[in-house]
Amino acid sequence: MKNFDLAVFVVVGIAVVLFAAVYLPWIYIRAKAASHDSYDKLPEAGVNGWLLLLLVQAFSTSPIFALVQSAALINSASAAGSHAFSNFSYALVVCSVGIIVFGFKYHLPLINTRRLEAVAGVKRYYFYLPFAVTAAVYLCSKIFLEPTNPELHQLSILDLPSAFFGTAVGAGIWYWYLSKSKRVAATYRDGESPKKPTNTSRASKEPSWAFPSPAKTEPGATKLAQEISEFGEQGVLGGNFEEFPTVRVSRYELTSVSGTDFNRDVWQECLSKSGGDEVAALALYRLRDSG
Repeated sequence: MKNFDLAVFVVVGIAVVLFAAVYLPWIYIRAKAASHDSYDKLPEAGVNGWLLLLLVQAFSTSPIFALVQSAALINSASAAGSHAFSNFSYALVVCSVGIIVFGFKYHLPLINTRRLEAVAGVKRYYFYLPFAVTAAVYLCSKIFLEPTNPELHQLSILDLPSAFFGTAVGAGIWYWYLSKSKRVAATYRDGESPKKPTNTSRASKEPSWAFPSPAKTEPGATKLAQEISEFGEQGVLGGNFEEFPTVRVSRYELTSVSGTDFNRDVWQECLSKSGGDEVAALALYRLRDSG
């Protein structure tokens, strides 16, 4: 019965640890990263899958594992009763905290930005990580163990290859993933994060097409023929016009509503005052020109 209670306690404890160390960071990082996605996000883009797992291990599981390992190292140093080994252990803990802080610094832009430089920074971090870990172990041993305990220093030197390759395997996997992943390439694809569209006026302050200069016509040409020769068969201002998001007004309509000949300067001034809205400009033109 006691063994059963112990097993239940262990299972529940593992579930609580996984919930706190993996699931909660997973949900938080995914929601935080989604708030920075661009409006034109590709279907395969977004912080999810293996990319999300990378961030969870960088911000949660790896720091927790490093702290547990550091606590075990300090406990071993206290049990050994060696002052030099205690200093060596504390120095390694400080180095581990420094590596964790640098990891936060390089991984955070993967959540808050969509820049290509963010991926390049994380790849550099994983490239230099095995060398940094190996150098930290060697320097701490050189400074704190060699002067007082050469034998223990030699043992730590023999352990350097395992420290290097043990770190290099995981770092190499993530480096390869960041280099080959389609999700990473689709998510971090711009030098600057795309801006979400804002509500702006569709019409410009000035008309997007130029007014044509009056064309020369034959003395006997009718008013309709003059209209066609000046403004094209479309019968609108500009002849060959570019796509414009508002209503197009013909010169004939302007002449009809005002009861006078077309005045180019007045029309352009009305367009400018109405912000490019031709319907409003037409009303202004009628009041201005008739008055």
